Formats: sequence, C-alpha cells, structure tokens
Amino acid sequence: MFKLTKLAIAASAIVAFSTHLTLANTGNYRLIAFEDCDVVSESVLNQSQVDAYLALTASEQRMDALTQPIESLDTDIDHYTDKISELTQLAIQEDDDMLLINKSQLREQEALAQELEALMKNHEKQFEALESEARVIEKAANAFENEIRPLLEGIEHDIVRVVAPGDTSDPYACDGNRAMMLM
Repeated sequence: MFKLTKLAIAASAIVAFSTHLTLANTGNYRLIAFEDCDVVSESVLNQSQVDAYLALTASEQRMDALTQPIESLDTDIDHYTDKISELTQLAIQEDDDMLLINKSQLREQEALAQELEALMKNHEKQFEALESEARVIEKAANAFENEIRPLLEGIEHDIVRVVAPGDTSDPYACDGNRAMMLM
C-alpha cells in the first residue's frame, strides 16, 4: 500500500510538472508578420517576448475597463458641444458692414460651457486614470516592440499578429481584427 501511494504521488508530480511545462511553453505563442495580407514571416516567441506581449494585453484590458464609464459621456459631451457651437453661430452675426452680437445667446452659450466644464470636472479622476494607463500602454507597447524587433529585422511588413495558445481563429487571416497590431 505504501509503495502504491508513493507511485501515485510520483505519477501526480510527473503529471503536474508536465502540465506546468505545457502551460509555460512559450512555443505556443507565435508572431506572424503580414505585408498586404501575405505572410512574410512567422516566428515563435521566447519567454521575454511573451511576457512583454502579456503585459501589453493586460494594460489594454485595464484601458478598456477604464473607458467604459467615459464612453457613456460621449453623448452628453457631443450634445453640449453641438449646442454651444449652434449658440455661437446664432449669437454672432456678421455681414459686409455690420457685426451683431446677441448678448442673451452669448450668456446661454457661456452657461452651457460652464455646465460642460462641470461635467468634465466631475469625471476628472477617470480622465486622469485614462491618461495614466495610456502611459503604461505606451511603455508596454514600446517594450513589446523592442522585444520583437529582432524577429522582424529586414522584413517588410505592415501588420503583425500574435497567435496565443488556444486561439482557434485562422492564424493567417488578415482581416484587421483586434488581434492585429500595426507596426
């Protein structure tokens, strides 16, 4: 019984180790370069390249989460800017000899501009978080680009695609989907 338990533990350890190696296998990540949607290069990413890619995608996911609440403001901001523009055109009329200014409409325009400013100020922390994450994305993108540069030296390309483990889409599809990155 004791030998059987040792054997079971050893077998479990071997399975766990092989699973770890499979999961840690960076050979599953590939970089495919396209020129006019023709494959011009295909390379296996090493661990530092995979790490840089994963850091970039993690930052992109954080940015997506941060932009969700801000996207709902787009309609409000568009409404304010359209109305302010309309009032500005109505408030200031000009012909060849005269310039007419409607002070009432200018006051309306100023009130709307203040409302827009207040709206933006209420979401200032969100905009700051977006700016901060944008800097993180920029650093991550530069790091990733530096990591993959040796794979693309001397190769004319306009798009690269990273194919991750478990990606079931056609790795050679060049359709501009989110998995594509312009370089």
